[in-house]
Amino acid sequence: MIKALIFDMDGVLVNSEKPWERFEVNFLKQFIPGFSSEHNNEFKGTGIHDMFVTLKKKFNLRMTEHEFMTIFEEQSKSIYSSEAVVVPGAQELLETLKKRYTLALGSSSQRSWITIVLDRFHWNPLFTTVICSNDVGGKAKPDPAIYSKVAEQLGVRADECIVIEDSINGVRAAKAADMCCIGFENPESMIFHLTEADYVVGSLDQIETTIKNFEKESSVNRN
Repeated sequence: MIKALIFDMDGVLVNSEKPWERFEVNFLKQFIPGFSSEHNNEFKGTGIHDMFVTLKKKFNLRMTEHEFMTIFEEQSKSIYSSEAVVVPGAQELLETLKKRYTLALGSSSQRSWITIVLDRFHWNPLFTTVICSNDVGGKAKPDPAIYSKVAEQLGVRADECIVIEDSINGVRAAKAADMCCIGFENPESMIFHLTEADYVVGSLDQIETTIKNFEKESSVNRN
């Protein structure tokens, strides 16, 4: 029986991919001459810590992780305060599913960014638990720590959860946490081939039906 639905934030509930790409390329050009969008593709779906480690190794970035994260987090807040927009259908989906399930948010994003989004779109009442990389020692997807922590906080088993994700790293994190995963191939993000997910949809309108189908299949298998 499914008790909890766990949503990723960026690319599932808010479209921030394009603002992020512009920001990251321009931000990193300050420290890495010639940094391009092609270089930046490597970091889609990863956390700041993993980004810093890779940049340090590949480009000999000359700053500490604390310095990098402080500047990065502060300069990027405008993405969520003004540029990111709600994915079409997300508001209605959350309100509908909240009537039947416990909803949680599991994101590799920083707590400060998530807080901006939840406040801006008035989503705080919809989520019982919100877990981010700050809550698991900076670990980011594909590490399963974020999703495992959500289940722990909610007091549910992994097989009682469904995760909705839009990135390959996110799908891998959900599967590593032994959870069913619905891959959302968001047209805005242009991240496709989520073949490791249990189900793949191209619109949030398909999420509710997909969950119902999974529950029916699970019921048949139990019998």
